[in-house]
Amino acid sequence: MVYGQSQSQCLITSTARLYFQRAHRELVPEYEQHKKQQEPIMKKRRMELKNASQTGPHLKPNQPKMDAFIRVQKTTAVIKRSRFDKLTIKFIVNGLHPLSTVEEQGFKDLVKGKINI
Repeated sequence: MVYGQSQSQCLITSTARLYFQRAHRELVPEYEQHKKQQEPIMKKRRMELKNASQTGPHLKPNQPKMDAFIRVQKTTAVIKRSRFDKLTIKFIVNGLHPLSTVEEQGFKDLVKGKINI
């Protein structure tokens, strides 16, 4: 007789037990014997679950992080072109940078948001 797919599923609910007792009277003693044999295993499993809830299963090092399941969208600030131009001119003038700075690949990547900060 199969009582479940794993040892932790050997117990049945009270409603299912009533049906089982009515429909399969001849198998009730076998079920009760199986239940007694599985009791130490179930007790151990309950203790493991209780201990896991106290220490937190989230502390296991092999558990994947939420970032693996959720895509975080990066938000970018949007400014008007005129404001961007004024800030670029201020950067070049106040820092005494050559005008060719805006043609360098690093500056272009910064403006396009390709540099992760």
